[in-house]
Amino acid sequence: MLNETLDESFLSKHLDLEQMDISGNVNIRGVVPLHLPNLKVLDGHNTSLESFPVSVHNSSVLEFLSLHDNLELRGTIPSSLLPETLGHLDLSSTGVSGDMPSFDNLVNLNYLFLAHTNFNPGTIPLDYAALEQLVDLSLKNSNRIGTIPASFNSSNLVLLDLDDNDLTGTIPSGLFTENIQMMLLNNNRLNGTIPSSVGEATNLWLLLLNDNLLSGNIPEELLNLNQLKYFFVQNNPSLSGELTTDSSQQFEFCQTKVWKADCDVLECKCCICCDDVAEQEPVDDIQSCNTTNDFLLQYL
Repeated sequence: MLNETLDESFLSKHLDLEQMDISGNVNIRGVVPLHLPNLKVLDGHNTSLESFPVSVHNSSVLEFLSLHDNLELRGTIPSSLLPETLGHLDLSSTGVSGDMPSFDNLVNLNYLFLAHTNFNPGTIPLDYAALEQLVDLSLKNSNRIGTIPASFNSSNLVLLDLDDNDLTGTIPSGLFTENIQMMLLNNNRLNGTIPSSVGEATNLWLLLLNDNLLSGNIPEELLNLNQLKYFFVQNNPSLSGELTTDSSQQFEFCQTKVWKADCDVLECKCCICCDDVAEQEPVDDIQSCNTTNDFLLQYL
């Protein structure tokens, strides 16, 4: 394990480095010195870095930057200094603050993780909807308010995690594309109905809408999603309708599902019933109505 700071004299002899993995070295503090002009991959998660590495600034080749789980990493994100070549950016569970950057220059960005951050309360930057190469986006617990942009319809998006914010308004119908597989919109204040366009998300296997203010009937198109294994919709007291299928297929259908709902307002023979469940601390149990999302994603 490395101690306190990286050896600048060592790095100066290896300016041709293309990959650096210092993850898990919690004794590394301060900064990563020197500009490594050929560095393409920098994994510095779970260290004690206090500022963005010098090699991030004005790089022309950096493709992967992971600094998650660094609570000592504080200040604003130097988004204007991040290179267009960047495809993976993970700053989850860090001390970054200020306004959430737009990243409109990161046209090659595939993976953007900003969960568990203390940005100023604000809306989801509209430029995120224009990142056409984006595959995974996690803004969980990042002080997002306002509505989900209606233009958020990237055909490449596989994961959309907006859990545990203060989002309002309706769910845009354009979110449900053929490629989307995991959508976490729970623990917000979303209202309105579940769009019938959910039926277009034929590869969707995880849909979490619980703990919102949704209303109306469950769209029957949802029952046609053969891949949908995890569907949580409890704690939406104004939802109604049925979550049932043909009785001849009921047993086989239920065997492949982990669905959770309030059975006093929804008819659901396959669901784990969450109504009248006493308030409890979140637990690591897939069958519990109080399953933690972090456990769920690890479990999957």
